[in-house]
Amino acid sequence: MKLEWTRDQGEETVQVLWKTPTSSPATSLWSEVGDGIDYYFIYGPEIDQVIGGYRRVTGQAPMMPLWAYGLWQCRQRYETQQQSLDILDGFRSRRIPIDNIVQDWFYWKADQWGSHQFDPQRFPDPVKWIQTIHDKYHARLMISVWPKFYPETENARAMRARGFLYEPGLAEGEKDWINFVYTYYDAFNPEARAPLLVADRAGTFSQRR
Repeated sequence: MKLEWTRDQGEETVQVLWKTPTSSPATSLWSEVGDGIDYYFIYGPEIDQVIGGYRRVTGQAPMMPLWAYGLWQCRQRYETQQQSLDILDGFRSRRIPIDNIVQDWFYWKADQWGSHQFDPQRFPDPVKWIQTIHDKYHARLMISVWPKFYPETENARAMRARGFLYEPGLAEGEKDWINFVYTYYDAFNPEARAPLLVADRAGTFSQRR
């Protein structure tokens, strides 16, 4: 028995979850949300054989580049490009090895979620910023990409014209915690899920190879 409290978009929910006890000592598998679930049991008995069996089911995963196995630095977000450079300078001055720094959300203007454009007041020269990270600090920059869009951004208008946005979110007019109407890309649309889909400034989508 489990008592669970959640809060989402300002609404609080309390629920009691109950799992019927099994009368058998055998293994019991239970899901709170799935009406029907397929389980795969992969027997080894050695761990190498278990991993080999898992790879047969899922396919072989490519190895990441060497730098990706190093130290990653990330926080809730860096508010300016200089702030992340200061962090890198601190790591290097203390001789702490670092390979990657992550720029998380809100590098855009406050009302431009989904534009994926740097706020020129806080990130005045993105090209120079990235070059400094690479050339001076010998690190890499990773951008956290969000699938959330404010409908008045250029990206949202181009995607909406192709049916790539989740329309019920806009129809309901739901607002996020900073009081803007928003929605997400439509993950149910196969075209919207297509990889390497790039929009030019005219809003025309093409697949880049």
